[in-house]
Amino acid sequence: KIGSVAITVDEFTGDGSTTMFVMSQSESDATNILVSIGGVYQQPTTNYSVTGYQTNLTSPPPAPGVNPNKIVVVHNLNFAKNNRRKFQNVCTLHLL
Repeated sequence: KIGSVAITVDEFTGDGSTTMFVMSQSESDATNILVSIGGVYQQPTTNYSVTGYQTNLTSPPPAPGVNPNKIVVVHNLNFAKNNRRKFQNVCTLHLL
């Protein structure tokens, strides 16, 4: 929980072809969420975009058994961009 807003996490599994995933809440800006694939954080607007409830990845995550294919989307991170890296480092420890 950050302040009075609870963090929401969506998890998906890559299949080697799907690039669009439906999130549990709507977002208006890709920088309001963190997306990781196999524990590697993705760059907003470069590696993914958002449209309402949809996360659209620029490349499909690997299929099961090929590479780490777990997709994690973390919501409710409306904070200054210079604090993103600090928060990503903390999330890495908790999401692995």
